Amino acid sequence: MHGDHDIRPAWAVDSLHHALPRGERVTLANAGHVPWVEAADQFREAVTTFLRVNTARNDPPPRP
Repeated sequence: MHGDHDIRPAWAVDSLHHALPRGERVTLANAGHVPWVEAADQFREAVTTFLRVNTARNDPPPRP
């Protein structure tokens, strides 16, 4: 998760996203490198949704 005004280059975000088997890339509007502060409501909603969806699954995590 990062903001659309993040100082990190897009390739760094892509690299982390691809390294996490169940990871999801989320870009928050009008936020930078600290989206949990700059877009707290959007951040909270994204985390809550991710946890709700991924804790409801019973399948084992994928192997690399």
